[in-house]
Amino acid sequence: MIGSNLSLPLDRCPIWGTEAMVYRQGPIMYLVDSLRAGGAYIIDLQVAKFLESEKEPVKARLTTMLVDLRMEGDETPLVTRDLLERAANEPPLPDDDRAQRLLRRLAVTADIPGTSISYFDEMALAVSDTIAGREGIRPLLLLLESCGDIRLNHTMGGMAWYWVRS
Repeated sequence: MIGSNLSLPLDRCPIWGTEAMVYRQGPIMYLVDSLRAGGAYIIDLQVAKFLESEKEPVKARLTTMLVDLRMEGDETPLVTRDLLERAANEPPLPDDDRAQRLLRRLAVTADIPGTSISYFDEMALAVSDTIAGREGIRPLLLLLESCGDIRLNHTMGGMAWYWVRS
């Protein structure tokens, strides 16, 4: 049993270790708001400590499940051992599905269809079941570009800016 003197850092996402807002909700429960995890979720200390040893593909599946639960109306899903086990047993999303999820994120990011936008943010990783930053998103962008859904507009400072099809 985890002792009550242990706690989570109040500035790190237990899933990804990235910047987050973490609020203690009780002796072992925490509310975490993390862009990398796609938004807010609740987790207990035991599950958070267990997550430390999980591999990134499982963390990506878990993140995808959290994003989906939020889209279904659960604003702050609870991360349990059962949910973590389901994530460990879920196959990766097909690239077509990942690309469509990314396209929906890009469309939300663009104020006006056809607006030039930068593709990379932590939420883009969260919604597209992506592990490795820009390198992981690039194949999805190429797939979307080949389908005519987006178009490379220009590059500036090493960042690619795309137009989302109107």
